[in-house]
Amino acid sequence: MARRGRPRKAGAREANGRLQRNGTVAQLREAERAARLKETSVVLAQPHRRAAIDPAHPWAGTAVGRLLLPRLAAAPGETQMLFEAADAWRRMVRRLWRAKGVVDVNSALEHDPADTPGRPADLSDAEIDERSRALAARVERLRRFMVEASTPGFAALHDAALFDRDVTADAEGETVKALERLAVELRLLARAERAA
Repeated sequence: MARRGRPRKAGAREANGRLQRNGTVAQLREAERAARLKETSVVLAQPHRRAAIDPAHPWAGTAVGRLLLPRLAAAPGETQMLFEAADAWRRMVRRLWRAKGVVDVNSALEHDPADTPGRPADLSDAEIDERSRALAARVERLRRFMVEASTPGFAALHDAALFDRDVTADAEGETVKALERLAVELRLLARAERAA
């Protein structure tokens, strides 16, 4: 009786039943390394990574990261704090938008589970409304502090953090000034919440 399906290829087999690949282990590893290098070169050639100081750095994929990468070598701790402050601002504003029912195209394309506030089953509508109002007050307070530090810097930071728009060279200083003010205010808010 004949077997059904495609005829089996002749040749030596690996332990898992697959045909053995041609070549030595060293040749196979070299081919895999070349494939990884090609893939990396494609990633590094992307337009938004070309101008970055270190295009392989994970921050090079975001507008805020590209703004802060030149500062990273001189002050790594402070720069990390600024990047985290911008990320916290992005998450807060997107959470507020979702609470208000605003459709955010950027967050729909890349869903971050940490951004999703969720709706615990034991919370009433009044408690959820209260939390939304508290979040809106916090976002407005931080916005006022950043605008006080630099209005054009706040506008550029807002666009960079929320819409991934690159900061122009003439707005970099003002944007960093607004970002530094945001980081300070976030630290003060965290201290106040721990004390309460």
